[in-house]
Amino acid sequence: MAWYYYLLAAVIPCLMAVAVLFLPLRIFMFYLRENKEDRAAITVKICRIGFKVKFFRNGETEVTSLLRLGKKEFRLPLFRRSGPGRDSTAAEMGRHEFGVNMPVTLDGGNFIKAGLAGLKTVKPELKKMAWKRFDLEVVYGLEDPSWVGLIFGAGWALGGVVQGLLYHLFSFEAAPRFKIIPRFNCTVFTMRWEGELTMPLFRGLKLLLLTRKIGGAISGSSSH
Repeated sequence: MAWYYYLLAAVIPCLMAVAVLFLPLRIFMFYLRENKEDRAAITVKICRIGFKVKFFRNGETEVTSLLRLGKKEFRLPLFRRSGPGRDSTAAEMGRHEFGVNMPVTLDGGNFIKAGLAGLKTVKPELKKMAWKRFDLEVVYGLEDPSWVGLIFGAGWALGGVVQGLLYHLFSFEAAPRFKIIPRFNCTVFTMRWEGELTMPLFRGLKLLLLTRKIGGAISGSSSH
């Protein structure tokens, strides 16, 4: 066989690998809170293959992982015991009420510094991501209508700050949408957020590597 056949056989797999790295990685996020009930889901998808994690909380906590092939979903094991005598991650989650601070290895000041340093590290990569959709809707109501009006004004002011921060960190194909709906005749709270983020696969892998390095650095610093 001529030498150029061997060269072609070596080049084709390399080109295929490079082409795969440029496939679009799509991340879909969903969160819904209705009074004291929570629902959340995140789906990471490449072409027709994806991985989805669902989270539910209504008294009891439930986390479900699914493999998505096209429109079909297959349930996968998510939490396993890490060793003899140690509870699963799901059991650990069940022990902590939402809204209660979970124990961390760093004190508050160092934790904030580590978070800011990590954000500075990943910021160039975040800016290269593109949000295709960012929709937030909040419906709320209180017994006192005067407080409803005050919170409505404060909510729009806070939304402007959040929108400026989002534009500072990310890129948007469509402008993020914020909607605040006050209810003056009932006590209710509902928050719904949907987002869709796209990036090349190689950029997602790079961001994953950076976050793993940051996590390792934080864990290492906590031992001193």
